Amino acid sequence: MKSFIYLFFLSAIFSISLYSCYYDKEELLYPTQAACDTTNVTYALKVAPIFSANCTSCHNESSPGGGIQLQNYGVLKTNINQSYDAIVKGRMPKDGGKLDDCSISTVRIWKNAGALNN
Repeated sequence: MKSFIYLFFLSAIFSISLYSCYYDKEELLYPTQAACDTTNVTYALKVAPIFSANCTSCHNESSPGGGIQLQNYGVLKTNINQSYDAIVKGRMPKDGGKLDDCSISTVRIWKNAGALNN
């Protein structure tokens, strides 16, 4: 009986020590968001891809949602204040969830710099 108790405790200690040796990479468990690069914000490199990925499926030449077509720079510049307000308030993209803070900041910086076609 003593050997059974001894064997039981020895097995328990061994099992606990094996399970306590648990290694995970912190980067995989708790991924950090990539830094938001708002330097050198241009229409062609940063703003157009945001609108293309999130807006132009509904606001395009063939079916301008709400009468607004956002594929064209000229029309986008004309409607930037209205479009930006809808983005910030989370009304757009419709049924797509609010844009991430980095995208909103990028559009804001571009708009505040004069919404240039650069």
